[in-house]
Amino acid sequence: MSNPVLSRAITTLQNQYGGNDQKITQILSIFASTIDVCTATLINHNIEKEETKILVLRCITGALLMFDHIAPIGAFQKQEPFALIDAIRQIVSYQPKQTALINAIKYSSKHLLQLNCLIADTWLYHLLRF
Repeated sequence: MSNPVLSRAITTLQNQYGGNDQKITQILSIFASTIDVCTATLINHNIEKEETKILVLRCITGALLMFDHIAPIGAFQKQEPFALIDAIRQIVSYQPKQTALINAIKYSSKHLLQLNCLIADTWLYHLLRF
């Protein structure tokens, strides 16, 4: 992983809560809720400030990557625990294009390219433009 802040956060959470399944479940639920709330905010509200929209996209990306690294099966499963499709669409369709966020998902995710993940479905492949 190329992002030192994300790497440190993931390592800290895994070290502190790695043996406690209940705590990990709670943490994953917080990340999933964060992704859903941020995605819904972008879809349902007319945010005027560009900086605010980009901050929300960054929150989605960070929570998505944290979830992907901490969840045993990752974030990119066919039965995702949050609105993955909507979240990814918000990131990739935003103008001006947020290449850094797209690349963070493409290159810093842990489970994205596994055979059993949604990459097998062409929508994710095309959205992220591999």
